[in-house]
Amino acid sequence: MINKIFTKLFPFFFIIFFIYLETAPIYYYDNELVKPLMTFTVIYCWIQHDSERFRPLWLLFFGLFYDFLKDGIVGVTPFFFLTMYHLNNNNIGFIATNYLNNIWIKFAIILLFYFLSLFLINYLLKDFSYSISKNSISVLLSIILFPLFYSLIQKLSVMFGRLND
Repeated sequence: MINKIFTKLFPFFFIIFFIYLETAPIYYYDNELVKPLMTFTVIYCWIQHDSERFRPLWLLFFGLFYDFLKDGIVGVTPFFFLTMYHLNNNNIGFIATNYLNNIWIKFAIILLFYFLSLFLINYLLKDFSYSISKNSISVLLSIILFPLFYSLIQKLSVMFGRLND
């Protein structure tokens, strides 16, 4: 009984753990730390492996929670999470989407659009305290580390998929 509950809730706790892991250094280093966008990467990988588990309401919750903790403009991240979910569900019939290279390229494109939209929104609505160099390094680190997170999520998804059956 407890095993089934744990296997069903593990991805959600995993994502919340990465949200805290990514946002905790912001409070200690005053937002000057360069770090990859791990939460964005992990959620994209979970959507690729198990999109049935993550409904749009959960993605909205994760995105809002991420934006509140990151102290940015609320609503941009959930929009991109829901866009990733929609794009993944539309491409179910294509065989080419299963290859890591194609998934990696799609992730890079979505992440670049996310970076550009945050840049434009900060430019138009705020005092423009957006550090382009720090955030571009974060995007590059996220794109480079994507295969590592993808393989980790794939192994966890297979392991918990077997336990769930």
